[in-house]
Amino acid sequence: MVLTVDIGNTNIVLGVFDGDRLTLSARISTDKSRTSDEYSVMLKGIFEINGLDLSRFEGIILSSVVPQLNEVMCRALSRFTAVRVLTVGPGLRTGFQILADDPTELGADQVCNVAGALTEFAGPLVIADSGTATTLTVVNSQSNICGVIICPGLRLAAEALAGGTAQLPHIPLEGPVKAYGRNTVECMRTGIVGGTAAMIEGLVRGVERDFGEPVRLILTGGMSQLLLPHIERPVEHRPDLLVHGLYSLYKRNARLQQERNAN
Repeated sequence: MVLTVDIGNTNIVLGVFDGDRLTLSARISTDKSRTSDEYSVMLKGIFEINGLDLSRFEGIILSSVVPQLNEVMCRALSRFTAVRVLTVGPGLRTGFQILADDPTELGADQVCNVAGALTEFAGPLVIADSGTATTLTVVNSQSNICGVIICPGLRLAAEALAGGTAQLPHIPLEGPVKAYGRNTVECMRTGIVGGTAAMIEGLVRGVERDFGEPVRLILTGGMSQLLLPHIERPVEHRPDLLVHGLYSLYKRNARLQQERNAN
């Protein structure tokens, strides 16, 4: 079995693969103030509830956009297993190029999303990840990352409206989205959720104009279910794309290591 760990700004997502099958997906809240002891307790609880023994895992791979938690999580995992944690970052083989001014600026989550998408589709692609931020990762016809668009996430937008105005309240984002609202909650939800869906479609059209050809849109992320009904163009919804990408990166690098050892 292989354990994938993605440390995001809001949640830490755990994935367990038995063979090529995802058998467990679990989330715990990200808290930079927690110690490795506290994360150890949480991990132990999750795995015991699901009847899993971390000492049986043959591999672990971690991606993170919260660098200060990397070592904390590695220490927490080391209480249960001696397996070395493979980290997504410089030196990891991905099978595609990052055509950016500084490839190290690209988030590990975006690398994992592309790795997951390329196990199923070929470029050109736009991968829209709706989480704390809404990011669109652009993949060209050679299946290389050629750019990214970063926008506020749904909850950040809602918090900014409520926190930056005198009369707008905090609202639930779940619920009907109409063409326009007739009360404050409807108005805000339409602007935030419907507006983000329209923004994604508009940005994808801009990428298509730049490429001169159609692109496939893939939607993922913890908030993607809210956006899916309001995107009118064809879209592939892959809520577990990141963990599948992590697993594919683990397999690629484990295979390369075996080949090096054999030689």
